[in-house]
Amino acid sequence: MLNIFREYKMIAIGCFILSVILLTAVFAPALTSYGYEQVDLKNRNDAPSAAHLMGTDSFGRDVWTRVLYGARVSLTVSLTSVAVGLAIGAFWGLLCGFFKGKIDFAVGRVMDIFMSFPALLFSLLIGAALGPSILNMCLSVGIPLAPIFYRVTRGAALSVGEHAYIASAKSMGSGSFRTMFRHVLPNTAPQLFVVLSSSMGGAITAESALGYLGLGIPKPTPSWGMVINEGRQYIFDAPWVTGFGGLMVVLTILGFNLLGDGLRDYLDPKLKG
Repeated sequence: MLNIFREYKMIAIGCFILSVILLTAVFAPALTSYGYEQVDLKNRNDAPSAAHLMGTDSFGRDVWTRVLYGARVSLTVSLTSVAVGLAIGAFWGLLCGFFKGKIDFAVGRVMDIFMSFPALLFSLLIGAALGPSILNMCLSVGIPLAPIFYRVTRGAALSVGEHAYIASAKSMGSGSFRTMFRHVLPNTAPQLFVVLSSSMGGAITAESALGYLGLGIPKPTPSWGMVINEGRQYIFDAPWVTGFGGLMVVLTILGFNLLGDGLRDYLDPKLKG
């Protein structure tokens, strides 16, 4: 592992950024003495100081605290959303790439319809239809990601299906689903893993956009998108509210993008030689 970090700097930097953000989210109660809904109207829109590292918002709430607890929600929603997209897309992509024929044509057309919508717009439409809740937000962000995983899995399954060991497994009596899940799926994992890490950045963006538009989780639980939304009305008087909320989104997306690019370089044999 250390050799990988030394050889592929982007993996190391991406893992470092994400590890710091994840640790701050896990140990949020130990890193602040305030509650995320603790109001102090006497100290509204205070600039960053020793008492409030990231200042306060229009209700006097500590922005550092809200960012820490917002990380829990934003990361949980993003991870769950990507898992939803992966489960749907990878399953149908594997099925279509292995069996081909009519099922491939039918599912492919449905995925083409989904892909015709910009992912963020699709998330907003689903979020508006389902309403604000954690489950609905996960579905809103995860469903538009499914076509991406579908295409990658289907392409990889079509390629792997042409190899001789797949024909050998079938000739030895291995059933279709056994062959598909035991031999084809493991060989599509490297491509999926790269897309998985890269998709996290898009999931974070979509989650923040939904929270910004009021389609995220219900109050009072904070998320990064909610923090940004709450600070936009006072962006000239208290720019630190929106600024620090946006900075966390940018750093998280950067971390996942660096990790995805590094994994692509590591797992692609053409780039190794």
